[in-house]
Amino acid sequence: MRAILTISILLAILVGCSRKSAPVITTPTAAQISEFTRNARITLPVAARPIGWREERGMDSALWMQVAMQASDLQSFLDSSPFRSATLTTNDQYHIFDFQEFLPTPPAHYRCGEHQLPNARYLKMLIDESQSTNVVVYLMWHET
Repeated sequence: MRAILTISILLAILVGCSRKSAPVITTPTAAQISEFTRNARITLPVAARPIGWREERGMDSALWMQVAMQASDLQSFLDSSPFRSATLTTNDQYHIFDFQEFLPTPPAHYRCGEHQLPNARYLKMLIDESQSTNVVVYLMWHET
């Protein structure tokens, strides 16, 4: 009986210690912004404000960046990005999952898409267009 209790306690401790902690979202540094824009092959508008950063490093790394910009800058950003010829979907629940740490609930109006980059890399994007003058662009670059 004592052995079963000891084993149960050890299993509970091991299971509790193996859980991943919640991802941390921080303000991106200049080096992180540079790394992201280089990897994703994008150029941010001059007035854009990178406001959120998340990363997972490993065999297949993933980087997320949240960027606020004026709605008037969005089209030029898209035209100079890998999404320039992509069709973006409207309010597509499929892509919300990739940005759930930034968006616990989906925006009222958003567009999203995914683009394959060279060397088994991908760029995903979600554009929160809920406000008329400003947009928030959520970007995810990842390896596969």
